[in-house]
Amino acid sequence: MHLFLIRHGETLPNRRRKFQGSGDFPLTDRGLAQAKQIASFFNEIQLNRIYASPMIRAMETAAPLAKQSGLAPVSIPQFHEVDCGRWEGVSFFDILKNEESLLRNWLTDGKTPAPNGESLGDVYRRIARPLQEIVDRHRHSSDNVAIVAHGAVNRAVICRLLELKPDRAFCFEQENACINRFVLDEPFPPKLTMLNSTSHLGG
Repeated sequence: MHLFLIRHGETLPNRRRKFQGSGDFPLTDRGLAQAKQIASFFNEIQLNRIYASPMIRAMETAAPLAKQSGLAPVSIPQFHEVDCGRWEGVSFFDILKNEESLLRNWLTDGKTPAPNGESLGDVYRRIARPLQEIVDRHRHSSDNVAIVAHGAVNRAVICRLLELKPDRAFCFEQENACINRFVLDEPFPPKLTMLNSTSHLGG
């Protein structure tokens, strides 16, 4: 089984470096173009299943890939983005300026929730069951499976598959429209063979 883990394309809050969390924002024109570039990456790869967060930005990112492969994305509610609570709509730099200690704890300990929101550990726990169900369903096959989700969700998935604690989630980047690839081949542990790749975006 090859598992391709994809982050959604650009949204307006992404462009403005603002926390969007549970806000359900569509893609920008650039994000829509990135979604098509993601689909082009799979021109020579036949997907067997597409799973996606139900949020608009994830579904819009999955749409060109679904059209190309003839597959309807399977919505996984637990793959929605981390709830950033009071920080939603606020720029990263303003939070860094005014609440640096709290932000640092949120990014590094996996336990501290965003004000009135979730911790990375909360995301790590809620994605565990659907992720395991996907792995169990496909791991004994040669299937190519895609998951289209979000920055924090992707980090949680990567940590889960590599058996890392959620406090390590921000030790690696997940850029807009990036693709990660895992090989799950019994009896070996999951192997991360591509991380945060954006080569399909050009530049």
